[in-house]
Amino acid sequence: MRMKARNLALLAAMCVGCASGSFLHSGPRPPELVGTWVDSAASTPADTLAWVLASDGDYRTLTIRARSDSRESSASTAEEHHYAQWYLSGSFADTLGREFCFKRRARDGGSCMRFRLDTLADGRRRLRMLGYANESHPRERVLTERLLR
Repeated sequence: MRMKARNLALLAAMCVGCASGSFLHSGPRPPELVGTWVDSAASTPADTLAWVLASDGDYRTLTIRARSDSRESSASTAEEHHYAQWYLSGSFADTLGREFCFKRRARDGGSCMRFRLDTLADGRRRLRMLGYANESHPRERVLTERLLR
């Protein structure tokens, strides 16, 4: 009977942990990385793909598509989808050793990559993901802060 109670308690803890995302939380989420970041490699003048990094660790993708009709009026549609949970590995101050990480499933390890963060002349922040795995070879992925008007 004791074993059954212990198993039920473990199952309840796992359910609460999964619901709260605590099993996916593996490190700090510095406010310097929180925001909406436009992915220059995946965006065109008509379509924008952005990474939305929330302070609670939620990592969503935002797709904005511009449309125009025959009367030359335009509109846009936006879709957001949960992608993963994000966190920082290492110390934010350690610019050589820190890594941006994300986890899609609690049972899997995180995918991590080094990054650089700087500020452009117009005041927007730029996040450069180093060694971003894309197709068969890693490369740099450049994300620029999306400022709301």
